[in-house]
Amino acid sequence: GAGGRTVSPEKLERIREAAGQLKYHPNDAAQQLGRSTTQSDRRTYNIGAILDAGTRYSDPFWPTVLDGVAEELVRQQYHLRFTLIRDDLKNDRQRQLLSSLFVDGLLLLGSYTLAHDIANLDRPEHVVLIIGEDRIRWETDLRYDVVTMEKHAAIDQVVEHLVAQGRRRIGYVGPPPGDDRRGVAFINALAHYDVPFNPGLVAESRFSA
Repeated sequence: GAGGRTVSPEKLERIREAAGQLKYHPNDAAQQLGRSTTQSDRRTYNIGAILDAGTRYSDPFWPTVLDGVAEELVRQQYHLRFTLIRDDLKNDRQRQLLSSLFVDGLLLLGSYTLAHDIANLDRPEHVVLIIGEDRIRWETDLRYDVVTMEKHAAIDQVVEHLVAQGRRRIGYVGPPPGDDRRGVAFINALAHYDVPFNPGLVAESRFSA
């Protein structure tokens, strides 16, 4: 056993028979805890996710992201143990799930402010933010890894593709330049590819219904 004690062959056989009757399957996370000698050695092979949303699926963008996260975790022999929303952190039982006893890391999706919400909670060492605000990486004092989109590069690629298709009247639907970098990136991309900017083809929107 984990404590170094031996078990007689007869007793071991009876244990195996009982386990078979009960359809018992060993829990990998529990076995890892038993084998580990220090906290840093312990792995649960679980990852938790916290979503900045009113409900788990209020934004159609994030379910697709979560599907991709779950698929990649399986490939890495990990499991997405839970997906919480910000309001769930008000519940003591839900906050306990963030402990390193249950997960090896946390994904924070949607807003860098989630990092402040968990700052004083019992949580694993490894935390990654997946957000849409690219400037957050340089304009805050976050101590976590950040996965975000390069909005300037993305808009430039879109305009380049349309120009390659012979398009010259190119419009923009999205947040205003003061709220998001895509607006400025769009104007810069038009200038880069020598396409005239037409204010009549711009519709400001915050991507909400």
